[in-house]
Amino acid sequence: MLHAMMRLRLLVGVGVASWLGCSDPARSTAQVYLTSSMDENTQCGAVGPLLALGTPSGLVRDGDMVNGARVEVTCQVRAIASGFDVILNAKQPGVGFVTVSGTFTETGTQSNVSATFSNTVGEKFSATNCTFQYLASPGIFPGRIWGHLDCAALVTAQSASVPQRSCVGIAEVRFENCVL
Repeated sequence: MLHAMMRLRLLVGVGVASWLGCSDPARSTAQVYLTSSMDENTQCGAVGPLLALGTPSGLVRDGDMVNGARVEVTCQVRAIASGFDVILNAKQPGVGFVTVSGTFTETGTQSNVSATFSNTVGEKFSATNCTFQYLASPGIFPGRIWGHLDCAALVTAQSASVPQRSCVGIAEVRFENCVL
């Protein structure tokens, strides 16, 4: 009887430890579907190709090879008192990257979202006043997000030799298996 009770305690302890996250299973790998583009208007000029990864039903995982280059995907969609802390990053060396960050609520259009787009030549276009609209219900949940990013004025850094450019940028993003 004593031996059976000790085994039961061990099984309960292992079960509680697993439930609390103390086990050692492999964490799911972050994955993404992303399309991004910029309006090549007169003020913006030619931007060139921007990052596109996966399809809505075929996400690309961090570390996957796409067209000969390794994809890097990191993301955090963490519940906080006021909604969610969101940090999204997708990058493919030689192609570009997209980052999105902000504090998001569960519903409605999100405003004051920060974003940076980069093209194949490494130009960075950034804004802190983008909007984000969910494309699913719910569009955000701890560890995942799906929506449409709209940036009315992504700007490049200005230098003595390069004038500042302003472009309209959009992206559709679906990140899953993000840090909670």
